[in-house]
Amino acid sequence: MFDLIPFASRTRDLFDPFDRRMFSEMTAALGDFRTDITEEDDKYVLESELPGFQREDISIDVDGNRLVISAQTKSEKSDESKKNFVHRERRCANYTRSFSISNIDTDNITAAYNDGVLTLNLPKRLPKKPETKKIVIA
Repeated sequence: MFDLIPFASRTRDLFDPFDRRMFSEMTAALGDFRTDITEEDDKYVLESELPGFQREDISIDVDGNRLVISAQTKSEKSDESKKNFVHRERRCANYTRSFSISNIDTDNITAAYNDGVLTLNLPKRLPKKPETKKIVIA
């Protein structure tokens, strides 16, 4: 919210007990990744925005009736040709989201990751038909 104010000062006031810039950076770092879920006749489609992640950085687990998507990244690029750094930053981030999948056929979940978007196809569990049972008269 504070970044939307035009021409806002980016200097920090040592006497400001509520450093807005640091607060907005912390909340951005702790934020979740964006997810959209759409419903189709036989499945749900979950799309999560995970730009900058490699496929191997993403983990998808089924834990009981929960689907857990985790993504972790570390950027430690080493460029030996530039040894006199004046300023250098590294990024390390962990993101986790959980979703209830009590009505999902977990054996047939499929996933794809293209252009920074993780897409999961979550097939709906077919309702069980009542079993017909014949009773023998004694």
